[in-house]
Amino acid sequence: MAHILMICHDQHLDRRVTAQAHSLIKIGHKVTLIALSFSPNHETTVTSEGIQLHRIGLNAIVPNNFIYIAYIKRQQRFLNILNKLRNASGNALRYPLRVGFRVASRMKWLACRLLLLVRYRSIRMPYSLPFTQHRNKALNALRNSANAIQHLWSVGLRAASGMIWFPYRLLATALQYLWSAGINAASRMHLFAYRLLLFARYRNTRIGDPLPFTSAFLNAAERFRVDAVQVHDLPGLEAGAILATRWQVPLVYDAHELYPEQCSFSPVQKRLCSAAEAKQIHKAVLVFAVNESIAVEMSKRYRIPKPTPLLNAVDPPPDFDPDADYDLIRQKLGLPRSRRMVLFQGGFSPHRNLGNLILAMSRVQSPDVALILMGFGNFGEKLKALAQKKRLLDKRVYFLPAVPQSELLQHSASADIGIIPYPHADLNSYYCTPNKLFEFIQAGLPILANESPELDRFVGEQGFGLIRPLHTAEQIARAVDAVFAGNEIGNWKQNLRNKRDGFSWERQESIYLAAMQSLIGETTT
Repeated sequence: MAHILMICHDQHLDRRVTAQAHSLIKIGHKVTLIALSFSPNHETTVTSEGIQLHRIGLNAIVPNNFIYIAYIKRQQRFLNILNKLRNASGNALRYPLRVGFRVASRMKWLACRLLLLVRYRSIRMPYSLPFTQHRNKALNALRNSANAIQHLWSVGLRAASGMIWFPYRLLATALQYLWSAGINAASRMHLFAYRLLLFARYRNTRIGDPLPFTSAFLNAAERFRVDAVQVHDLPGLEAGAILATRWQVPLVYDAHELYPEQCSFSPVQKRLCSAAEAKQIHKAVLVFAVNESIAVEMSKRYRIPKPTPLLNAVDPPPDFDPDADYDLIRQKLGLPRSRRMVLFQGGFSPHRNLGNLILAMSRVQSPDVALILMGFGNFGEKLKALAQKKRLLDKRVYFLPAVPQSELLQHSASADIGIIPYPHADLNSYYCTPNKLFEFIQAGLPILANESPELDRFVGEQGFGLIRPLHTAEQIARAVDAVFAGNEIGNWKQNLRNKRDGFSWERQESIYLAAMQSLIGETTT
């Protein structure tokens, strides 16, 4: 049995990660997975697949950009000084009043004793009076007298305190204002110096560290001793390389995408990520990529042997019947069988062309076609607002929450066509083979996809659906009409039934395990 350490910077663990870990566990190996927590604190659990999962608390993630670290430390020092000044001035004003009220309370106690002494020649109230009501009246009279004395004392104390402390309060406020203004000025100068240093080093004044996880991964992994380190995606690669060198074990790198090519990165962030990947990837003895196109691109870009393509394939759950006539979506939405459904499933994000997908539904000629958006993400609220604005919500556009993986294929199989409208926002989307592609294949759902090399390789060449330009709302509408106007859906479904077994994780698992076994063999920790 070998012990493999996996490093992943995700919070929502990709199915690819858990599938690989489960495959290793099935043949007797131990897998420890380090990922990110959803909370500030560390968490340790064991998943249902037997993965030892250690989640790093978000408080432990400190960017490695030394300019940023120095800036944050100095800025925190400024804030601490300002808070101490505010607390000191506030305490200085509150302390005399607190003492005065304590004195007033003591005076109340003394007044009670004096009144008792005057009336009863004793400082303790006698309880042997003949009638209880007389005792109660006496107690109330004493209590009222003492409260009156305390009130007069408090009023006098407040007046005296205001007269005495007004000049001090005025001076303290002025000093606090001057200190605050000075610290704010110093903070602004510090921010200017920080941006100047960033510009001198990175030619950019607003850079965010795109790879901030190295220290957190190293600290989380230092107590382990393993036989191999596998890194999922670029953010963990530097930490994985350091650990593999320290422990003298092989390093495996699974690139889930062309990480530096994300459209959300600035040019400087892309340059930093490319430099980091170029530096560390040569330390890996085994590299996986998500498809053939990305494997070829990485080989050219970094001058390495072509990575092993490993698809994001999925196995159907045991209770999924490929020949069943599922209709879960129509049942949930209360739609008749005559409504034909175009399904998008997965995460809602700004760079997936979902706005145009919604707008296209107002241009689709066939009135019985409905768009189903089934997924997750905060961007979904903006999409709902768009559908509402166009008067399409719950008429031609419907939203459903994401469902568990164990129920996903049954829902996918309930639609008439699955759509992948990803635009060519970056090289990743151009070469994409998303999870939903293989989920649609296993569900036997014909696919309408945007033109791109990898989607054409699966959808077009295999006869699983239709490839069309899907860049604008007009193009999407024409493509949807073309799907339902023709007679190809039956042929696409038949091709999916005949070929889907070749695109399962069971097939990819054999590729993955053969490569991993060649490294770890029969090594025992």
